[in-house]
Amino acid sequence: MREQDPTRRADGTVKPLAEQTPRESVAKAGPMAGAGLSSGASGGTSPLGELASRGLATGSGLSNPALANVADYSDAHQARQQSLLARSAFKAGPRITNATNTSSGQLIAAANAAYQEGPEIRPPGPVPMHRFAIYLSPAPDTAWWKAGSSWLGRDAATGQVVSQPLIPGVSMSTQQRLTEAPRRYGWHATLRAPFTLAEDADAVMLQGRLTALCRERRSFLLPLRVALLGDFLALVPADTAGETQDSDNADNTRDSDALARSCVSHLHALAAPLSPAELARRRASGLTPEQDRLLQRWGYPYVMDQFRLHFSLTGSLRDVAPETIAALQDAAEQWFAALPPLRVDAVSLFAEPTPGADFLYLDRMELGA
Repeated sequence: MREQDPTRRADGTVKPLAEQTPRESVAKAGPMAGAGLSSGASGGTSPLGELASRGLATGSGLSNPALANVADYSDAHQARQQSLLARSAFKAGPRITNATNTSSGQLIAAANAAYQEGPEIRPPGPVPMHRFAIYLSPAPDTAWWKAGSSWLGRDAATGQVVSQPLIPGVSMSTQQRLTEAPRRYGWHATLRAPFTLAEDADAVMLQGRLTALCRERRSFLLPLRVALLGDFLALVPADTAGETQDSDNADNTRDSDALARSCVSHLHALAAPLSPAELARRRASGLTPEQDRLLQRWGYPYVMDQFRLHFSLTGSLRDVAPETIAALQDAAEQWFAALPPLRVDAVSLFAEPTPGADFLYLDRMELGA
């Protein structure tokens, strides 16, 4: 028998937050903020779950609102199904092309065929992905993934909208607007920025080359901290704070930088050249001569010595009031503080199915495997 949702009444309507007990609210927040994130053998509540529980119990700090703020639950379910079907088609081994004239409906139809016919059957015709991206991201079943996805408000592995933590002093509409830019790309740190495949390349070649380079890298731990990076908030490696001389942290940052360099250099031959319009768009942001050289050489200006690993927490905060920025930064520090250092043991492949669509998590390639 299906377990009753503790945050809904018997008639299926969502209980107002005031009617929910902290236990019920945390139970519902679990898929987005820590429920089911046991500490392994101990079986205890995760640090993230404890943080949410404290916020709900005390009425201060951070908590996850009830799903009454999600407009249509069926829309979230449909997004999840489409994401799973697209990933199923990818896993089935289709020759995914970089065609841009195929609708998302055709993509899902082809993915559905692969899903229904089983992993040994290729879908009818090519399944296009407009662009691919190589990201550093936690596994979707981990506390780090759930914490980051909840902060942004979308799970790129399921395609679902998820409930964001409440931030004292910041309205939900403001919070959603300020996290809109990173939400489209999913929870990640960029290793190789989004690119279109070259005409003579396909996703099978991309996956093979990515798997090969991952075999040559080792896993490592990466402590992270919240920082204002230019005009946006992000999680960055903790040793960049200038507050520690920990040689292990410095080594781990070098590992992440080397991993990013490998992804850029080893996969460059599979990427299509930037169009004149794309070059002009990049240059419009105001690049240094060195960044412009890197843009022409590698298709992206913030690589090699210009690279800085970060998990974006907001879009631009250029015109945002200082008190709002301070509230966001304080909330982010609370939200992520209880989590252990991030274990980097794989590289993730994401894709943008059609131009302007949200990016989806497709697969992970383990380091050293």
